[in-house]
Amino acid sequence: MASRDDAPLYAGFDLGTTNSAAAVFDGDHVTVVRNGQGGTLTPSVVRIDRQARVTTGLRARRFLDQDPDNTSTPPLHCARMAGL
Repeated sequence: MASRDDAPLYAGFDLGTTNSAAAVFDGDHVTVVRNGQGGTLTPSVVRIDRQARVTTGLRARRFLDQDPDNTSTPPLHCARMAGL
C-alpha cells in the first residue's frame, strides 16, 4: 500500500449557475476549499473590463447591475454554448 504522501489527490468542482465550490479528497478526508473571503461558496460570476482585467466571485457580482454587458454567470453561458 502506498504511503499517505504518495496517495493521489482528487479534486471535485461544482460549477453551479448561482454559486461554485471546490473540494479535495486525499483518500481519507474531504476538504472543502475556502475562497479569499473564507467562505466555501463563491458566486459564479465573471467580469472582464475594458482593459481585459478579469474579476470573479463576490467582486464581479457587484457589477451585474452596473455593467451587465461585461459581467456574466459563466456556467449557464457555457451550458448554452454546449447546447445543454
